[in-house]
Amino acid sequence: MNKRIVWPVAALLAAALAGCGAAGANGATAGTGETAAAPTAAPETAGAPAGSLRWLDEYDAGRCYMVGWSEQDNAYAVAAAYDYAAAAVQPLCSLPGCAHDSPGCEAWRRITMGVGQIAADGGEVFFCYSSGGLLNSGDAAADAELAAWQAEHEGAPVAHIDVCRADGSGRRRLVEFPALEDSEAGTLQMWAADDRSLYVTVRLTNDPADSGDDTRALYAVDRRSGACTELAPNVDTPVFVSGRGLYLFEYELEGEGTADVRDKGVQVRRLDVDTGAWSDGVHHENSWGPASPQGLSSGGCYLTAAGGGARSLLRADTMNGTLEVLDPDSGETLAAVTGLPAAAEGTHVDWQCRELENWYAVQSFELPWGSSEGVERLFLAPRTGGAAQEVKLYQYVSARGTDPIYLYDEWNGRLFCHAAYRETPATMLGKDGVPYATSDIEDIYALLPVESALAGADDCTYFTNWPGLAR
Repeated sequence: MNKRIVWPVAALLAAALAGCGAAGANGATAGTGETAAAPTAAPETAGAPAGSLRWLDEYDAGRCYMVGWSEQDNAYAVAAAYDYAAAAVQPLCSLPGCAHDSPGCEAWRRITMGVGQIAADGGEVFFCYSSGGLLNSGDAAADAELAAWQAEHEGAPVAHIDVCRADGSGRRRLVEFPALEDSEAGTLQMWAADDRSLYVTVRLTNDPADSGDDTRALYAVDRRSGACTELAPNVDTPVFVSGRGLYLFEYELEGEGTADVRDKGVQVRRLDVDTGAWSDGVHHENSWGPASPQGLSSGGCYLTAAGGGARSLLRADTMNGTLEVLDPDSGETLAAVTGLPAAAEGTHVDWQCRELENWYAVQSFELPWGSSEGVERLFLAPRTGGAAQEVKLYQYVSARGTDPIYLYDEWNGRLFCHAAYRETPATMLGKDGVPYATSDIEDIYALLPVESALAGADDCTYFTNWPGLAR
């Protein structure tokens, strides 16, 4: 089967690089505009209230933004939005009469720059580009040819962030990071936003032979001017936001240097993005159930953060089937969910939680010890607490098992979900130039009323994909 690469955009950069500091320092420069289009209508930032931090992802105001290959030219990608109100896919292009089939379209993006992350907030869409991300094929001649093409058509490739309006208009360069030119030098990643700034990290590879020597600096990037301000020189991975705080986990490990390394505990730390002050929040000692002969525990009680909106700190107890929402500073239990699958000796249970507007979507993985065939189930749990309910709707059902639908977003009582796959015959060229038969797999997305999901009713409104997206 051939599943073409798509970035449904939580996809983090595969290769990127950057270095940025106070405006213009450490190689970061504010953008001047990639096209002649007018600047985006970003809010005035100087002295304006910033509001609460919001986690950055590809979902904003009833839309999901994606990037996929152009069917006409594989050197380009096409950016589009799954618009929930219209139940349609719309390329990010405002040009009247545009057929969206050539580089003149506002939705087209050059793949050679490595669109590693797309995020939306407040009616703006941000594109985070790596630098030199494709110049690592192992074929020196091919890399040299691509580098020459980039230099001729794009100038020197540099990591940067572009921004446009939700309809694709007003595209401009927000900020560049020209100090780094190599995909092995580091990674640029967007995490959160408020009304004034984006909050990004720059992970620098100081010693290619020692990843433990890497540093990850945190910066605020002004949404209008692109000016960068360093907030912290080295941070762990951000995991969620609340108020004006960006929260991170500091893990305490046991068994380091052995095959049985596990999290002993977690210290939650909060960075105040206004003052730069750090404070300690919850400290949690993890506990783990019996371990299999292969060292895989049945389950445990540990801290995690929900994906999606990333506003909640969760204590997952897979041994008892409960999920608690905690105040990240005091540790107070704010809500409790019951009725999730619980582990028992002989079976490993793991959960993945995604935060929607009113619900937690919990994906449960249950794997008997010594088996490679597990069971995957989907549950919806109220964010206010209460009993979780299983959603018995599936992307596919086969003799080897089932794969539940996947929930991404919630809007006006409906869920944006990955509902199915479509497989069609395809022909590809092998390395020897000889065609061979394969399959093309297309992801099918849909809107599903919450009440239908809970009732197990397939009452989906399906999207028709734009060519090249979702494959």
